[in-house]
Parts: sequence; C-alpha cells; structure tokens
Amino acid sequence: EEQAPPRAARAMAADMEVDAGLAEDEAEAEARERAAARLYAQWKALIPYMYDWFSNDNRAWPSLSCRWGAVLEKSAHKTKQRAYFAEQTDGTTPNTLIVASMQVLQPRVAQADYISTFSEETRSPFVTKSKTLIHPGEVNKIREFACHPSLIATSTDSPEAYLWNTSTQDDRAKEATRQGVEVKCSCPDLVLAGHTAAAPFALATAAADHKAASGGADALVALWDVSDHTSTLCATAVDPQARAPAKAGGDPPGPRLDARMLFRGHTASIEDVCFCADDSRLLASVGDDGMLALWDERAGGDSMADSAPKAHTEDVHAVDWSPHDANLIVTGGADGVAKVWDRRSLGKGCVGAYEYHDQPILRVQWNPDAAGFFTSGGQDGRILIWDTSKDGARPPGTQDGAGSSPPPAVLFQHNGHRAEVVDFHWNPYSAWTMLSVSNDTERNGGSTMQMWRVSDLLYRPEEEMREEIQGFRELLEAEDAAKGDDKAAKMDA
Repeated sequence: EEQAPPRAARAMAADMEVDAGLAEDEAEAEARERAAARLYAQWKALIPYMYDWFSNDNRAWPSLSCRWGAVLEKSAHKTKQRAYFAEQTDGTTPNTLIVASMQVLQPRVAQADYISTFSEETRSPFVTKSKTLIHPGEVNKIREFACHPSLIATSTDSPEAYLWNTSTQDDRAKEATRQGVEVKCSCPDLVLAGHTAAAPFALATAAADHKAASGGADALVALWDVSDHTSTLCATAVDPQARAPAKAGGDPPGPRLDARMLFRGHTASIEDVCFCADDSRLLASVGDDGMLALWDERAGGDSMADSAPKAHTEDVHAVDWSPHDANLIVTGGADGVAKVWDRRSLGKGCVGAYEYHDQPILRVQWNPDAAGFFTSGGQDGRILIWDTSKDGARPPGTQDGAGSSPPPAVLFQHNGHRAEVVDFHWNPYSAWTMLSVSNDTERNGGSTMQMWRVSDLLYRPEEEMREEIQGFRELLEAEDAAKGDDKAAKMDA
C-alpha cells in the first residue's frame, strides 16, 4: 500500500483530534446535564426544609430582568406588592414590559406540603398581570426608583434608556397579543440620552433620589438626575395628549434629557453600574476591560476617583455597593469568582474572594436585611448566598461543579433554576425574600420566575434556633402526655 502524503496524513490526524475533542465535549456536556438533573431532584426534595415560602412561575417568553416594587396592600397573612418583568418575544408579537401584582405570603404562613408540590410548567397563582406596556425593543434591564413608587427605568439594545411612570401609562395588553400586525410602542415619559453606542445592560438608580446611571459599548458611564427635567415627571407624567405611541422599530417620541455628566476611563464596554447607597454622588462601574472603577460626581467626568484595573482575570459582569458599609463593594466576573473590595484600599487587591460558581457570574447583590451577606447568580443556574465572615475558597482537593463540596462561606444554595440566572432582587419590604428569573430559551423557549424566602432556621443564631426547637419539642411532648392521660382515663372508665 502506498503511504499517504505527509500533508494528507497530518490533515487526517488533525481531523481525528477534532472528532475526539468534539466527542469529549459532548460527553462532558451529558455528564453535566446528568449531574444537574440529580442536583435539581435533590433540591426539590429539600424544599420544605430549606424554604419558608416558594412559588414557581413558568413564563412563555424570556425575561432578562425582574424587580420588586412598592407595597400595595398588607394583611395578617400576605402582602400585595407590585413587581416588574418583561417579555422578550420572537417578533410575532411586540416586546413588552409587564407591571404585575404579587401576593407575598407572610413568614410562617405557607404549608410545607404545598410549597413542595408545584409544576414546573404552570403559572404561579401568586402572580397577576396588572398592566402591559409595549416596549421599544427588548427589555434588557429594569430598575425602580425607591423614592417614587411608580417610576422605573429600562434599558434596551439602543444608546438611550427609558423612564416610565407606570401609574399613568396606558394598558396595552390587548394590542400586545396581536400577531403579524405592526403595533406602535408605548411612549416613555422620558428618554435618557447621552451614549454614542448601545447601552444594553448597565443600568442603575439611586436609593434616595431621582438619579440614574448607565454604561455602554462606548465605554462611557452616563449620569442623569430626573429632577433636572423641566416637567413634573417625578410627581405626575407626560400629558396623555402628547404621549402618542411610537411606530414599531422607530425612536420613541417624548421629552429627552441629556446626561448631566459622562465619566470617561474605561477602555471597553461597561457591563454594570451602581450607586453608593449612602451618597448618590458616588458610583462604581465594571466592564469588559476587567476594571472596577469608582467615580465622584464632584470631581468631574474625566477624573476617576479610584480603580482596580485588573479586578478579575476576565470580563467583570456585575457590581453592587453595600447598603450596610459604604466602604464595601462586591463584584462578579466571567471567571466565576465573586470578590469583595474595600474602597479605601483598591490598589491592595480584594479583601475576599468567593469561588463556587463553575460558569460566569451575571449578577451580585448585597442582602439588605443582613450585613456581611451577599448573593451571586450566574450561567450555571445557581444562586448562592455568601457569608463574608467565613472562608470563600474551595476546600482543598474538591473538584469544580455543583456537586462538589461548597466553601464554608456558602450559607445557602438555590438550585431551582435549570438555566442561566439573568437577574434576581431581594425584596426590600420582606426580609430574606427573593424574586429571581432564568433565561430558559434553550430548554423551553421561555423563562422561569421564582419567588422564595429562605427558612429563618438557616441563618438565625444557633442558640436562638435551639431554643425554638426545644420549645416545639416540649410542646409535642406535652401533647403526647395529654393524649396518654386521656387514653388511660378511658381505659379506667
């Protein structure tokens, strides 16, 4: 037999290596799917023990963001609360921004057997749509103004951000269901302008005033103060007579507000921004250049207050400023690591690194109800609650993946999502209560939104838990003794 030419032999060997690599990748993917299925089954069996309340809401369309809103009504057993999410469609119907009302059960109300028996394919009875807005483009992020119960900001794949007064916007629910028909978009109450390129994901609102900030592909951080607008938007809204719907695909009409300030210093797209909870003149931003940057409005747009140029080894996707300690900031990156920083010493590196995600982190948030705890969620479908007083490094000798042993700092794992977690939000009015959403496009074409509250037995002081459990034990023993006395009395009779 003639030998194959050297070039052909090398090509054949290369093809064999590619085939072997593809087979290995497929085997690894199948192994991850089997491990994820086992983990999900284990998680579902433990719901009655891990959660005080849980509800699953299967949505037909993906939603990339979710937020709690203002409390509407409160009773002894539940709270009616506003919430926001989106519907990112395939173009047959328009993209929508949903204003919903949610029934949030009070602690120690939900029955264990009820919260553990749910269907992954049905809607939650606790979620009701109250208003639908037709959004100009896909909704990538939603952020509410805490000082204004009806005002929210949204970002899409355009340079502008949009403000909506949800209490005065028209309900477009009927029009939103029309298929194959060009439908005009709802008109925002205010268009925030300033970026020269798309600003899809980095969006934040201040805790105590009407400031908003965003970051874009132009590597700029834009800052607005809605109170700079000459109208009375913060109190009312645009005149309904002037709020003509925009044409589909066109720029929405309505008043525009230029950025009060543009911060320059990043060298790549900005992925997330946040305000200091104590001082809205201070901002933090992170981006694809791996940088964590701090800004001070008083210093001007060309002066960076401080930075960690290589905060992560890869892109930085998320940042949040602690509401309990104005010196602490948490970041999450594509390297799957969450890091805590002290703004007084950024140049010395992070003060804590927390590793347990095996895929990029997409969202981080400090727990508003407990100092020293933050939460991370990412492409591995997990939401982790971290205790910064403990070690965040993986135990020596453990492998990567959801089935491995967690670091001591992991207080809680929420494994209810089976796709990437794109957003979550701690409820500011109900302690340890979470709203989270995953993008399930590849699994079922929609999204999974979940409302859940961690059992207080998992985070309360151990001595306090022991006292409560002892109280229950004594109560049960007393009941058993009473039943025994009754039985003896009947036998004597």
